[in-house]
Amino acid sequence: MINAKFLYLFLILIVACFVLIPFLGVYYIQPTTDLWIQRSVHFYYALKSGNWAGTYTMYHPGVTIMWLVGITSGIYFPLFEKLNGFIPNIFSYDIFPSYIFFTSLSVVIGEVTLLVFLYLVLSKIFGIKIAFFSILSLLLEPFFLGNARSIHMDTIVSLLVLISLALYFLGLKKNQLKYLALCGIFAGLGVLTRINSGIVIVFIYLWQILLTVFGKVSWKTSFKHLFVISLSSALVFYILFPAMWFHPLQTALRVFKEGVFDTALGEESRRPVFLLFNNYSLPQKLLSYIVYTPFRLSPLCLLFLGVFVLKRKELTVNIEHKSFIKMLLTFAIFYLLFISIPSKQIFRYILPIFPIVAIFFAISLDSIKSKYLKTGSIVLQTVLVLIYYPNFFAYFNPILGGISVASKIINLNQDATNYKEIADYLNNKENPENLKIAMYDSSSFKPLFKGESFIIKSFVRDYQKAVDTDYVLLPLEIGKEFVPWENYHREKVFKLLGFDYYYLYKRND
Repeated sequence: MINAKFLYLFLILIVACFVLIPFLGVYYIQPTTDLWIQRSVHFYYALKSGNWAGTYTMYHPGVTIMWLVGITSGIYFPLFEKLNGFIPNIFSYDIFPSYIFFTSLSVVIGEVTLLVFLYLVLSKIFGIKIAFFSILSLLLEPFFLGNARSIHMDTIVSLLVLISLALYFLGLKKNQLKYLALCGIFAGLGVLTRINSGIVIVFIYLWQILLTVFGKVSWKTSFKHLFVISLSSALVFYILFPAMWFHPLQTALRVFKEGVFDTALGEESRRPVFLLFNNYSLPQKLLSYIVYTPFRLSPLCLLFLGVFVLKRKELTVNIEHKSFIKMLLTFAIFYLLFISIPSKQIFRYILPIFPIVAIFFAISLDSIKSKYLKTGSIVLQTVLVLIYYPNFFAYFNPILGGISVASKIINLNQDATNYKEIADYLNNKENPENLKIAMYDSSSFKPLFKGESFIIKSFVRDYQKAVDTDYVLLPLEIGKEFVPWENYHREKVFKLLGFDYYYLYKRND
């Protein structure tokens, strides 16, 4: 008979492959994907040539992404050259779809590996059923899937943060240093991925101090715990970041300075998240993510989260469950406050909350006695994924009014979602290589389009002239102020699920 633990693991792998791999790469391209590809390729060749200092390309520092995408690129380039006889221009229309598939796949493989590890760790805390439902519900969350299917850091960060917390809890519960060392390793990987994931280390320090102050552990034990976590995370950061081999202190300080002071605290968001308080800084900061998150959660996840909040005392009978849930709730609040402080607010930063919500979803789902209701819930989540597949960034919670209501309350930030349809439409026109289009995120459009694309703002900002391209593409009429309307007329409306999503304008003949 097949062991239930491995059966659930097999099901997780099957679901992950189906929701993460098909149509990977071109249906959603992060506006900074081209930058991360360039950084990763630079990282790989700097590493290959022994130029350790050259492996520092960004303050994030994004090292895990650069390992994954860089190595994949290092395999792709010589293989392509061997088969075709020339070195590819990876951003060209003919080559980009295959290249972006393989590089995105490397990121997905990394994410699936972390999902498997998270399942194994959670099964030690909650048992295999709740661990399985946690991972399954996460894999059926559209916003999580949208981020997971692109080359960026936030999905990996969200998984590393939760794994670190779970391992820390196991280390405390079992009083075993191996779990604390693993906690440090995954926390170190988190900081290597994005500097803001260091918040989990800060949280662990504060939690450990509180345990000591309230007499739960001795100061000697706390020092030992924190030393093991700190040492293992520091070693991972040093070993996997070649720039640290060249000048460790200078590199670490540079990451901290540029990532925290210059960017997180120094920059402001280009667009507000919560439209109601556009001109009021403090309410904007405090409420943006709280208002934004329900619009990105699935209806059932939001419903089961409500059930969990209202009936958590009934649902979490096991005292160990309660202790870990208390830690997760405290961290979620701590993290929300942390990301609300900076003036720079980005939608993806809310992602580390999603794996925590998935656990609460799983606990509520597991409490249902009827197998039919459990199965029905999973089927409904699957149907929701299939409806939006693969344009997950077009998803906004339908029980809150969907995209039509969301567009009046929050900044949709739908840029680059389903650009492929628009590119295919233009590529089928006569002599598409001669066409020019102005838009918001042209970097995401360039590799899909045979012609030329420009950032719409650059005409005013850089060229000091009005837009004069063959076409202009606007998301939901945003950016109308840049278009000389006497020269353009609307040619086509692109819809997603029946909702107007992009407006394509053509220059008058």
